[in-house]
Amino acid sequence: MTYDYTKTFRYAWDETTLGMDRWDAIHLILSVLLLALAGGSRLPNLNWLGLPAVIGIDLYLFGLLLVAACRCYWMLPERLTALFIVPCTFLALVLAFGTLFLKCDCFEKRSEFSIEPAVVTVSEKRGDLRIEPKTAVITVSPPKMLPDGTQATYVSLAVITTAAPDYAPTNRQGDREVAEETVSGLLFLLVAFPILAARLALFKKE
Repeated sequence: MTYDYTKTFRYAWDETTLGMDRWDAIHLILSVLLLALAGGSRLPNLNWLGLPAVIGIDLYLFGLLLVAACRCYWMLPERLTALFIVPCTFLALVLAFGTLFLKCDCFEKRSEFSIEPAVVTVSEKRGDLRIEPKTAVITVSPPKMLPDGTQATYVSLAVITTAAPDYAPTNRQGDREVAEETVSGLLFLLVAFPILAARLALFKKE
């Protein structure tokens, strides 16, 4: 007797999609639009879309948080929808802030320096070591700005995950954008884990 995996998968799919309604369609459309907006901001003539994408994502996340706080669970996405919109929203945040970092041109790579060893001489009579400090050479590499969108995406991903990127802001605008992405990342965590992740297993169908 062979086990019918197709029938089991179809039953699981039907059970998963049974509770999906117009609110799930709204969440899917919004997440796709926000991701398209953030991705489109990488085009040279459309880099001005970076800021509207960030504002739209933050408003969407805040709206989800407000819906959960009001216990309007029927307006939250179902399990399958949540699995789709969480990575879409995260990727949209990274791309949008990467565009802002690249556009402001206020991030430079941290200076690197290297020290060449000094000349060490050995006394033939007593065997003493003597270091000549004047022969040591210190080389400092000049700072480099963000070269392209790939590096900007890397910096944005490092900032939102609270990692230490190789690039640092050089003025107040850069500091402000780093702070804004940190706040957006915290807002994403507040929505993605306690609300959307919990929806996968805990929230009952209304």
